[in-house]
Amino acid sequence: MAIGARWLAWTLVLAGSLAIPAPAWADEALPLEPLYTLEHEFAIPFTVDTDPSATSPVGHAQLFVSSDEGKTWILFATEPAIDGNFIFRAPFEGEFWFIVRGSVTSQPPTLPPGQAPELRVVVGPKRAPQQVSANLPLGQTPEAIAARHVNSRIFELDYGDGAATESQRVELWWTGNGGASWQRYGTDDDCTSPMHVSVDADGVYGLWLVAADDQGQLEAPPQAGDTPQLWVAVDTQAPQAKLTAAEIVGTDVGHDLLLRWEASDAELSGDPIVLDYGPNPQGPWSAMGAIQGNPGEYHCRITDLGMPDLSMPMYFRLSALDAAGNSQTFITNEPVVLPEEVVAAAASQGPIAETARGTHWYQVLR
Repeated sequence: MAIGARWLAWTLVLAGSLAIPAPAWADEALPLEPLYTLEHEFAIPFTVDTDPSATSPVGHAQLFVSSDEGKTWILFATEPAIDGNFIFRAPFEGEFWFIVRGSVTSQPPTLPPGQAPELRVVVGPKRAPQQVSANLPLGQTPEAIAARHVNSRIFELDYGDGAATESQRVELWWTGNGGASWQRYGTDDDCTSPMHVSVDADGVYGLWLVAADDQGQLEAPPQAGDTPQLWVAVDTQAPQAKLTAAEIVGTDVGHDLLLRWEASDAELSGDPIVLDYGPNPQGPWSAMGAIQGNPGEYHCRITDLGMPDLSMPMYFRLSALDAAGNSQTFITNEPVVLPEEVVAAAASQGPIAETARGTHWYQVLR
């Protein structure tokens, strides 16, 4: 049995028969609402309502689980039919349905598709049952705003320095179209920062926190056209980046190495490109010069590479970073070997011939 599992504030009743009757809380007057938890591991308590007159008493309690809203049910665990609990560990975030059945033997009964659950649990940040998906794509953040960039669709909203810190109720509202319309997201039940937030897709979201005052009265929610209090740009995609070519360019004072690349993203970081070189695809790597912006090419003097032997093969590594912290690394899988005349000219440190100036060596990088 797992140690430290959280307990759900619910108990399933196992009747002294092969199928338990529908619980009182499952009728139409009180619809079955899901429980919410951030924990992936939790305990589901159950009690046994025994029938002393039964000729074949129930010997086993069996927990069935469905992760597709009852389309399919699988037997998760079997326990002796005494008051106890099942320990469930969710393999991923989402909604899980549960049914407990009793059996005379350890052979499980068959549950048909579409069977109604006796317990629903949502694993992950609590929010209203709605699709939280922005119409404002990345790269189209409204001008003159400072968006918080995150690389996960589950993030924390810290409001510890705001007026909502001591409130008895905190609501979150969101907009996916820059404030043209607003929807209520949900409440932070413990009213303690941070609030866990989840969205269904990448995009730019505007957020607005509504808190109750000292008398418990909620502040006015945002209205259509209101500017969000906070912008969050959710980006889970890494940049596209690759080195494309290496060239040797003759100049008046020697030979330059020219590296070309392609890098794109909805929103790259301020100086997103880092270049390194090394003797093997595994390194060790040495940094090349600092690169401002994303110019698509980099020049350096051959002799400035600092390699003890310029005739040795060289590999190059390109790293690209976006504003949310996603990164992409490209390493050449074929070596760059400098032409012999370039190595010889670098060794002599003498001026190069007029005819050697300009681009006279080119290699496609893969």
